[in-house]
Amino acid sequence: MKKLVFLSSIVLQFLITTAQTESEIEKYSNEVDRKIDSGTLHQNQWVTNKNGSDWFDPGSSYYEVVTDFWYDGTGFLNDETGIPEFQLVKISSMQKSILYNRKEEYLFQNGHLNYFYLEMNVDGAPTKLHYYINSKGNVIKETILVDDKKIDKNDSSLEDYKKAWIISPEKMVLKAKKYQKLFFDSILMEQLEE
Repeated sequence: MKKLVFLSSIVLQFLITTAQTESEIEKYSNEVDRKIDSGTLHQNQWVTNKNGSDWFDPGSSYYEVVTDFWYDGTGFLNDETGIPEFQLVKISSMQKSILYNRKEEYLFQNGHLNYFYLEMNVDGAPTKLHYYINSKGNVIKETILVDDKKIDKNDSSLEDYKKAWIISPEKMVLKAKKYQKLFFDSILMEQLEE
């Protein structure tokens, strides 16, 4: 019996330390934002179509994307492992076009995505999507707001939004991995030039 109690306490402690809650993720997000505001994180910026001119289709008019990568550490390669010594903590991407504005945020902790935010503004009507992801990679909370009103994800009125821009958890994770790869590749390219 003592072994069972001891084993149960170890399992419980493991679950407590590895699982994250929405409030813990929000607390971490606030810490990251404070570091950004105070200038203690490093920043790389990727700008697509800096002039904001026609993009893809000459008739599409204005389009620009600015993506900020926030990280801590030196960014230099470890001599023994060849791995950059830093942690990517946040990616912010702002798309602006003649038709809409779209903002995305990805929050990472210890290399794992734990929060995703998407805001889409078409004709002045903001729609927001929040995903909270625990340390095991599972979505623990999903919130959709249309004109600041919470909408159930199964609401039939969301069908047009889902088709147009609401991103599934699977696509969100894939996109985050692509952004991570872009960032890491850019750091490695810088290291090759030295």
